[in-house]
Amino acid sequence: VFAAGRKILGLLLVAGSIVMVSGQRSVNFSPRDRAAFAPQAAVQYVNPGLFFSIVSAKIASDGTISVDYKIFDTGLTGLPLDQAGVLTPGAVSPRFIAAYIPKGQEQYVSYNVSTVSAVTGGATATQAGGDSGGTTTTVATGEYIYTFKTKAPTGWDPTATHRIGVYGSRSLTAYDLGTYDATALYDFVPAGGTPTPRDVVRDADCNACHSTLSFHGGSRVGVGLCIMCHTPQTVDPNTGNTLDMKVFIHKLHMGAALPSVSIGKVPYQIYGHGGYADFSAIVYPANPGDPRNCAGSCHNPKNGAAQT
Repeated sequence: VFAAGRKILGLLLVAGSIVMVSGQRSVNFSPRDRAAFAPQAAVQYVNPGLFFSIVSAKIASDGTISVDYKIFDTGLTGLPLDQAGVLTPGAVSPRFIAAYIPKGQEQYVSYNVSTVSAVTGGATATQAGGDSGGTTTTVATGEYIYTFKTKAPTGWDPTATHRIGVYGSRSLTAYDLGTYDATALYDFVPAGGTPTPRDVVRDADCNACHSTLSFHGGSRVGVGLCIMCHTPQTVDPNTGNTLDMKVFIHKLHMGAALPSVSIGKVPYQIYGHGGYADFSAIVYPANPGDPRNCAGSCHNPKNGAAQT
């Protein structure tokens, strides 16, 4: 009853305030967004969408990691969002991860790791993931500082390239407008200087086939975030398969062409989200045809050198 009352109140507020806001903001939504089909009055009242931006990040001498971030509905020119969903419609649930590239190496090492157990058999493995248990401080509506619970270990390198990832969702299901997901990345060198982040595969290359590359329920968007968790540290304890991006992403796309599958008849599976995902029947698109070429697309000829 209370929820229904809120919806009715929201509609009444729309009727009373639409004159002040209608025509002031124009937002384009993709066909995948419910807002594209919602009544304009509801869209103007709720202002759907989600966008993170990172103002700054730092690591203190004792290893304490913190990030100053902002939340908007539709990009930097949008309206600031109240994370709790009290002052603006729709609570936002951000998560955070921190990683670095050791000197002389090319892949990230995540500061946020945990030990996970297989669903049967008792096997364990290390996996990278989001920080939990940290603290959030409000700077102003739409701007917050998150302090990680996880600290950089003793001896951490302040001259190495670091990356902070913020990802999360905004729930507008109470207004029948679904859920919006977003990711933001911030590269920096704690001691100062120019970061040199890993940049091998671009979102545009993946999106040529995947439309919008997002996984784990949709809140984790883009390759730049994927490679912060899918490091050599991360293994699936259920199958023993590595989740290292440079290995598993090629195996995933090769699928049926893997020698272990086509000759050995061993299925290629990864456990996640409560079940096994079997990629043994995946067939890589005929064009570009070579799974080493991440710069190709489903429908266009190769447009870059092979990348492994």
